[in-house]
Amino acid sequence: MTKTRVKFVDMVKGLAILAIAMNHIIAPGILKSIFGGMSCVLLFAFFFYSGYFYHVGKKSIKDGIAARAKSLLVPFFTYSLSFWLIGSVILLIKAQETIMDALCCLRNFFAGSIWNRVIQDLFGWEYHNLGKNYPFLADFWFLPAMFIASVLFILLVEKVSRSVVSQVITIVVLLAATGALRFFGISLPYNLQLIPYWTAIILLGQIARNVNLFEKLSGAAAWVTGIVTSVVSIGITAYFTLGAKMFRGEFDKPEPLMMAAVFLLGCFGTYGVSLICKQIEDSGVKVDKFAYIGSHSLYLYVYHVFIAWIICMITGFSMRYDPENVTGEQLAISIVLAVVSIALSILISVCADKIKSKRAVKG
Repeated sequence: MTKTRVKFVDMVKGLAILAIAMNHIIAPGILKSIFGGMSCVLLFAFFFYSGYFYHVGKKSIKDGIAARAKSLLVPFFTYSLSFWLIGSVILLIKAQETIMDALCCLRNFFAGSIWNRVIQDLFGWEYHNLGKNYPFLADFWFLPAMFIASVLFILLVEKVSRSVVSQVITIVVLLAATGALRFFGISLPYNLQLIPYWTAIILLGQIARNVNLFEKLSGAAAWVTGIVTSVVSIGITAYFTLGAKMFRGEFDKPEPLMMAAVFLLGCFGTYGVSLICKQIEDSGVKVDKFAYIGSHSLYLYVYHVFIAWIICMITGFSMRYDPENVTGEQLAISIVLAVVSIALSILISVCADKIKSKRAVKG
């Protein structure tokens, strides 16, 4: 049975993945701020729609968790380990590290310490051996994060699904729990101390589904609301250079106020961009090709990150810049690198789809 896709949602995910890709590569400057604001707000959409499309009662809790593990953890470990192996070979050939360094990186990848400085300090592990030469591994953090948050969501939503009020209360409790963990400085592998925060976003998506959020407005009202909410949310996020702080726990001071602010920015931004994309789809514009990018967002993200960093490994080009001393040449190279990595990731996805289709026909 073929899974039905919602095109306007795939458009949102497509915009998000392109913004995230550009934000990874482009040197600091006005473009970095814009794409940083877009990626910060639209990253919210991946968690949000994870809850939006979850049908309570359609699967058992066990089957629901198994499905999420297959879609999130299998790619996480498969791609991470494959890319670690390829990266290690390149670094060994270039004599930039030893076999022991590569094994230390692998050890600490499984320990979650690539994402967690507390573990690094606890065991006295040097950053070099934690994956300084494998930065693409750290960029896959959101896959295990979304899995654990999804498990908590599945367990909670079965209990509170009948009442929007109970769901809202649960979200408030989850955000309060996140604040408490941050207040006491609790830091866990894979940034799991932020699981309540991510789960709150997923649960928010379920509420949107229950109240038919995207059916409330249409026509001019939807266009105006969508444009205003998305521009304001992305603009504020870009102006204050929040980046991905809302997802990595770097809320700055005062933390409770900042956490609430970035949560609301993500809410309004995702809502606004979704309204715009829905109106574009409803207007009859052909969006299939662009929606394709969103429907393959996970793979495009993974391929893009790996391709970009491998190019940097081979060429020696660095994506780390001093924000105060960015040259035009650095900016130009980073933009070209972003375009190349995105184009190659799309090409790989298209080829993979064709191979799957041929196998399905033969089967």
